[in-house]
Amino acid sequence: MKNKQEILIQAESSNILQFLSSALYMSLCVLFMACTMRTLSEDDGCRIPRLKVVIYWEENTVRKLPSDGMRVQFFPFDGGDSRLADVGARGGDVSQGLLNPGDYTALCYDYFGNDLIQFRGDSYETMEAFCTKTSTQKLGCEPSVWEPYPYDLYVTEYIGKDSRENSAEGSEKCEMLTLPATIGSRKAPAIEIPFYPRNVLREFTFLIYGVTGAAYIGRSEGEISGMATGCMLASGKPTSEPSTLKFGREKGCSGQPRIQAFENPQYIEWSKYMLTDILDLEAPDPKLLTNSADYWDGDWIIGSFCTFGAVDTVCNMLTLEVYNMQGELFCARWGGGIQEEVRSQIQSAMGRTGSRDEQLEWRRKNGGFDIVLPGYDLEIKPSTGGSVFEVDVDSWEDGGSIDINPFLSPTI
Repeated sequence: MKNKQEILIQAESSNILQFLSSALYMSLCVLFMACTMRTLSEDDGCRIPRLKVVIYWEENTVRKLPSDGMRVQFFPFDGGDSRLADVGARGGDVSQGLLNPGDYTALCYDYFGNDLIQFRGDSYETMEAFCTKTSTQKLGCEPSVWEPYPYDLYVTEYIGKDSRENSAEGSEKCEMLTLPATIGSRKAPAIEIPFYPRNVLREFTFLIYGVTGAAYIGRSEGEISGMATGCMLASGKPTSEPSTLKFGREKGCSGQPRIQAFENPQYIEWSKYMLTDILDLEAPDPKLLTNSADYWDGDWIIGSFCTFGAVDTVCNMLTLEVYNMQGELFCARWGGGIQEEVRSQIQSAMGRTGSRDEQLEWRRKNGGFDIVLPGYDLEIKPSTGGSVFEVDVDSWEDGGSIDINPFLSPTI
């Protein structure tokens, strides 16, 4: 007969074995449940979709891809705060937890590329890019803003591949981006979100001929009224608020001033070099141009300005502020009021649909420029001890402004 001590030892051993068995069983249960949950999370479709933004750039329309990438903004269709994703110039993955299943509209734009452009808006319909105001504002006049140079701002809404491939250029419609609640395995391909950016800024070139004293010009700046303050990102169309755009302070990509003077340019070989290599301006092949220089006598001032576009309901006045070597200012103005020579040429450069091809076609007909104006009353002199010379080019006493059409190259 077992003694009392042996019985106690046997009972204690039995309890230990039972505890170890229970612990092993619980561990196996936990391991089994973990594997089961992992399998479910990978294969039963309860995961949020993997998303990848892909940005398609049109060949021959982009001088340089945005070095700091693009911003994508998702707007929930049923309201709520938008979600932001910053990706590379060609796209990238969207953070897994950024979006919930549901319907979205989306915008993709170059948020980082231009310090003189700001953004505002809290919905897909109200998102706007706009020019930075200058520090000097004239009471009762249009807002004065800085030119958004460099003149690249790429914007696009979500369209979708099928819609783009089956639509004519410029007629694509924004689509709803629907993210399903089930997407299948983690190994399944990511949902591709395509964007096709376009530049919403427009560059206009100008030539002032008949100027006297180009050899004395030290630097030039300018401004033009009646330009749109910004554009709506969803449509890419200019806003209706007019502003006066100040331009010419920033140098071009080649490091040269974007407004330059030429003394006796008739004796310079007129070629594409004058526009592309000196001022970074896009021009037609000079072989397609007539010998426009024969019609444009005197010295020249040529340059460009960058804008979201013109406001249809207001006039356009171009002002040049030309400084001689001693820093004295000579000011000249064209357009405004009943003078339509600036406005009419801007409208012709914009064309019927506003396409780049229409603008280049107008330049081909207009001797390589968007705006050509006579400057016979603009005479720059060496230092005379004065301070400011102001010339109002469109206020001739006898007969009003000069008809510029005879001085333009014939329509081809």
